[in-house]
Amino acid sequence: HGTTMASTRAVRFLRWLPQGRLPSLASEAKNKFIVRHVGVAPRRFFRRSSSPNIGRIDKYQESLHGKRQRENRVRLREARRMNKKAHFGGMEVVFLGTSATRPSAFRNCTAIGVKLETESYLFDCGEGAQLQAMKSERFSLSSVSTIFITHMHGDHVFGLLGVLCEVQMIAVDLAKKIGQHPRNIRPIRVFGPPGIADFLKVLMTTATDGRGPSVDICELVQTSPKAPYSQGNMNVRQLQCDQKGVWHIIQDKGECPKTVKAVLIPHKPEMSTLAYAVEEERSLGTLDVDKLNKLGVPPGPIYKEIKKGKTVTLPNGQKIDGKDFLGPSSAGRKLAIVLDTYDSSPALELAQDADLVIHDSTFHSEMAKEAYDKGHSTSAQAGVFAREAGAQNLALTHFSNRYGYETNHLTNMIGVDVHVEEAVEAFGSESVVAAEDFMSIPIIRESGKRLLAEAREAQKRAEAMIEEEKRIAALEDQSAGGKRADAADDERGNNKKKSKKGSKGVGKRIDLKQRIESL
Repeated sequence: HGTTMASTRAVRFLRWLPQGRLPSLASEAKNKFIVRHVGVAPRRFFRRSSSPNIGRIDKYQESLHGKRQRENRVRLREARRMNKKAHFGGMEVVFLGTSATRPSAFRNCTAIGVKLETESYLFDCGEGAQLQAMKSERFSLSSVSTIFITHMHGDHVFGLLGVLCEVQMIAVDLAKKIGQHPRNIRPIRVFGPPGIADFLKVLMTTATDGRGPSVDICELVQTSPKAPYSQGNMNVRQLQCDQKGVWHIIQDKGECPKTVKAVLIPHKPEMSTLAYAVEEERSLGTLDVDKLNKLGVPPGPIYKEIKKGKTVTLPNGQKIDGKDFLGPSSAGRKLAIVLDTYDSSPALELAQDADLVIHDSTFHSEMAKEAYDKGHSTSAQAGVFAREAGAQNLALTHFSNRYGYETNHLTNMIGVDVHVEEAVEAFGSESVVAAEDFMSIPIIRESGKRLLAEAREAQKRAEAMIEEEKRIAALEDQSAGGKRADAADDERGNNKKKSKKGSKGVGKRIDLKQRIESL
């Protein structure tokens, strides 16, 4: 478009240079040169090359640290991709942060999301929990109704205000869409140790000009509770534990009955930690539809009432008890969260027979003294706790930043795989996993466990049948081959082709293929 020869040569010169760099020219002079001779902003020509010609970047990309960072990025992307495809079964744990004390490049501070059928809980809000929830494919802050804080250390509460504001803004946007006034939004519930109210009061007064999110705060105390009060958008009350030292925080008798309890466990001389347990009530059995059809009860909304175990009156005036048409009930699912403690034994009764225990594993066993001095647990302690509690599965979290994903003997780096090995040995079970950011663990119902066990048994039977079919087919092939061994040499090739098409062994193979497909 009318460019001069000089500007054309300048364009070719800039495209030739690696990374579009001009030798021995300062950045301002370089930009002026480009604009003066080319007439456009320099960013059009400063495109990233596929093979950058900067020595220190090349060395960095080839270094062990750069290689490990790329591998970890792939790991996180793969975890988020797999989690997105997973099916939600009514209770699921999503780790938003698994690091101790401070965040690292690939582990955020502690935050654990628990998805339920009608709502979601969030245990601890370390720094960056809001951003981690946005990145997660399995957890959303839009369904969070309650936040539980274990203790008042910064790596567990620094992200609390950001999460509260985000949840509030999501609720306000949704209220506007459905034509509801924002004042009618249900406040977010926050449960935590004494001091959580003062912490949020200072933050909401200074950082939000007193117009922060609506919050109902409940402090878990051991002494007589103080009178409740309100300040701005905050409603504060206190809840006292029972004689056994257990707080009965939530007793939900709604559509999905569940309870949330807490106990105190030691952490530091000046501070204790709250261990939590989320447990569903026993679920009613499956509805016997055939029995209802024989009685002449047509399908419809009445089935829903019968499945709840209620007494129902039929159109003909007959009364039936819903419990008579239900199968055997099954135990509800149970989750226990035990963090930041050097002695988790006070929480044994709370976590008894839990389907999943999430336990502090800041250090490995060789650093037991340092773990005790800093008020944390080792992986072996976590395994012992899970064994004594009779737990089904164990998830290790809250790792020190000194540990990598895997042990590397070249760099003398110990990985969290050492934690898993020690916990497996102490637990006496292989059901141990080292948590990673964005990892999700579904907690399966008792009925689902029975179905899985039956499926595994059916799979074993199918594999045994397939092996038997293969053995029979091989024997028949050998017998058919022995009969053909005496044939003439000149007709051997043709006879083999004919026998393969018409032998019983091939028939067995065809039958075997059909059986495998049916299995």
